[in-house]
Amino acid sequence: MGRNKKYTIHSFYCPNCGKKTLDLPRSLSSQKESMHRKKMYCPWCKETLNQIEVKNDQEYFDFKTAFERGDFKGEVADSLSYVWAPGIGQDDILQETNRVD
Repeated sequence: MGRNKKYTIHSFYCPNCGKKTLDLPRSLSSQKESMHRKKMYCPWCKETLNQIEVKNDQEYFDFKTAFERGDFKGEVADSLSYVWAPGIGQDDILQETNRVD
């Protein structure tokens, strides 16, 4: 008999476009804080950004309100500058994939 783990579905929303990017099941033992950030790809913006994790309807309402006020504008710019920082960015990945040993 296997263990029955309890999961909840959390949604991730893009702070740039405001659209849902992914649903992720999280076990009850690994819950994150409210409005947790996770660096993920947005299929709508075609960029890797700090997506915002939403656990319930109240957090979704809080996210949408903050998004409409423009609270995430500065965070989007910071997120992009971190993602494409030297040593982390796309150029380094391309060099690794094109490398001939």
